[in-house]
Amino acid sequence: MAIISRIALGGESLAQGTADIMHRAHGLRDDDLLLAVFEETLTAGKTGDWATIGGAIKLANGKMETYHKIFGVDVKPKLDQAVDTEDLRETLKYLAQLVYLEMKGQFKLIMDTKASDFLDSKARFDKAREYYTKVLSGNIKRRDPKRHERIEAQFIMAEAALGNPGIFLNLPVMRSDLKKFAVATKTIEDEVGAVYTYFKE
Repeated sequence: MAIISRIALGGESLAQGTADIMHRAHGLRDDDLLLAVFEETLTAGKTGDWATIGGAIKLANGKMETYHKIFGVDVKPKLDQAVDTEDLRETLKYLAQLVYLEMKGQFKLIMDTKASDFLDSKARFDKAREYYTKVLSGNIKRRDPKRHERIEAQFIMAEAALGNPGIFLNLPVMRSDLKKFAVATKTIEDEVGAVYTYFKE
């Protein structure tokens, strides 16, 4: 089933509260949207189904507006041009940039809330890692395997910095360390950007 019929557009992920992210109804959540759009575009691109791709990209308009406001990065003109010219490579390229911004957005929310709600922070962190694993890591593994290893190590450090309020009984109780989290996640962003250089354009 195409994502166009599976995703109900709702509030942007940056506005979600803890109860929302942890207890939403089954089905695609808003923070799954870009992964679904990327997957749909990749699949439809194999058969040249640009009608489906165009519909999928429209679902990402809210995300593009959000990250234009937050990070000052306007992906929409380049992405729209790629779709208009039916250039699959460019379309996937700028969708990958949106996924990167979504990853950064999840890190930012954790910092903005000072990781005060562990379950919320852990859910956001896991989603950010999924963005890297499913979309961004492929090119990095191919071009620079050592860099990928460094990024993976930083994800481990960032996760440890979230601490453990006692939820994981096999681990000691530890307070979160936002300074270490900030350093690790900034390193992840910089390492990814070193390969995807157009993210900085």
